Amino acid sequence: MYALDVTSGRIQKISTGHGFVNFLPSPHGVDAVMTRLGEMHSKHALLLSGAKIVKELPIDWPIAWNSEGTKLYFEAGSTSQGEAWDILGILHLNGMSIEKVQLTSAAEGIEVCAATGEIYQGDPELDREGNLSFEVRVYDSNGKFLRKPAGIPSGRFSANCRYMATDDSFHGPVPWEIFDVAAGKRLELFPDPDHSGSSWQRFVAWNPRTENLCLRILETPVKDSATETNTVLQIADAATGKLVASRADFGDVVTWSSDGESVLVAKDSKLTIVPLSALR
Repeated sequence: MYALDVTSGRIQKISTGHGFVNFLPSPHGVDAVMTRLGEMHSKHALLLSGAKIVKELPIDWPIAWNSEGTKLYFEAGSTSQGEAWDILGILHLNGMSIEKVQLTSAAEGIEVCAATGEIYQGDPELDREGNLSFEVRVYDSNGKFLRKPAGIPSGRFSANCRYMATDDSFHGPVPWEIFDVAAGKRLELFPDPDHSGSSWQRFVAWNPRTENLCLRILETPVKDSATETNTVLQIADAATGKLVASRADFGDVVTWSSDGESVLVAKDSKLTIVPLSALR
């Protein structure tokens, strides 16, 4: 496992082994949490500073940072059966103390608004007609219940929480939407692959600096193939609904650079840094 400094081009070794690795970057600085599975399995998550392992954490699988980068949230249990959970674990990195908070409802995930530090809890639901709905609860950064907002979904926030992209998968593909949180209205709705006709969209990530830009992928089935698809990377403007750029045959994995000025494209063993200006 290696870390690449995209500014200097320097590559540093983190660890060895095989298996699935999950990275959860801090909202500030160069810290991150790495969780290893498979042959690289570690009982607990590891705190990184750049490419250096700082310490092993006393939790297994953190799911989110707080907005200041001083706490990690994790699933700490449930008072009900099923995959949903309602006990939020909070690891305070200053002192490594653990706190557990009983939430007012159960769900399978949370999202944190970086601008306010508030925690949003809620899963997508489909009614009999296939319409998308949410029942969302909002908590402060310590897990205290604040409100139950009407008409607001739960999903991945843009940099300052003006926009939100709901999940495109929940125990299988589901419709997803781009939502204007400030205005309280849906901007775009994307059907799931089973109801989208000839092609469908997948959300990738919000630009970390430019509020309204997002990466998404357009998939189109290959003719006479049951599994293959042609993919096109798209950069879209949530405010206008228009495409800013698109690129076919872009690679296996794609995301934004931390400054939002480039797109990082991984294909096979090669990483390409593509400036946003070159895609427009």
